Amino acid sequence: MLRSLGIGMLAKIAFILLPLAAVPIGSACAMNTSSRPMVECRVVGGEKLPADSGGSDAFCAAILRAAADQLPNLRFEVDVLVRGPSSMTATLTTADGTKLPEQTFSISDRGLTRKSLERFANGLVGELARAASR
Repeated sequence: MLRSLGIGMLAKIAFILLPLAAVPIGSACAMNTSSRPMVECRVVGGEKLPADSGGSDAFCAAILRAAADQLPNLRFEVDVLVRGPSSMTATLTTADGTKLPEQTFSISDRGLTRKSLERFANGLVGELARAASR
């Protein structure tokens, strides 16, 4: 088919198609979205957490996973205070500035573990879900 078009026609097609190849592919909406994360997690005193718990990074990652599973489109903040190797408190703030009651989590017979941090994270996001449904 290209042979039957001739050189002149091929040049015209190339003249039209080449500039289009330089156009970025993607949505303009993606460029205009906010860069603010859906979940902001701040931990004070994370150095007090036992090493095998994964520390504050593991807790924030657990919050992000729980939020993605339970409330994927809800924006909120979590402020955590680690009181010791077996106790922590968290305050949740919704996108509209509503602060939920402080939540406390502790284990009496050992330090916090990765699994216990995940349970606390799931519980916190559950509280947000309950508050959002009211």
